[in-house]
Amino acid sequence: MNNITIDDNGFWTGMACKVGRFANGIDVQSIPNELDSTKQKAYKYKDNQWLFDERRYQELLAEKLSLQKENQSNEEYLSNKQKLSKLSEDIIQSIAGIYIPNLEEKKNEFKNLLNQVRIFEGKNPKLNSSDLINENISHMQ
Repeated sequence: MNNITIDDNGFWTGMACKVGRFANGIDVQSIPNELDSTKQKAYKYKDNQWLFDERRYQELLAEKLSLQKENQSNEEYLSNKQKLSKLSEDIIQSIAGIYIPNLEEKKNEFKNLLNQVRIFEGKNPKLNSSDLINENISHMQ
């Protein structure tokens, strides 16, 4: 005998135990022989049998893909913020008179990354240098 948990719609959560019981768990004779945790959550236990719901499975796959894209986006955002920080240091050092190799390339990379970060944050991108300079001046006043 297995004790499992189901969600509010009657689908298996993928949680099961042979020893002990879950709070609000139900007892079943067997569980689907499925290693894919996404597929597990597309099974519904009804009338003492397991029913696989393909539509539910496709919904779960879409949610999983959406979460993966969101996580990838968040990772790119954090990476871009770190790169901006390093490039900022280089640009500030150049203003102080320290020679920084490939400074123009670094400035262009900074502008591109800044636009990507701004878009992720829901802000309008700064399309050219004068936009960046004007915004910096307005913040200083």
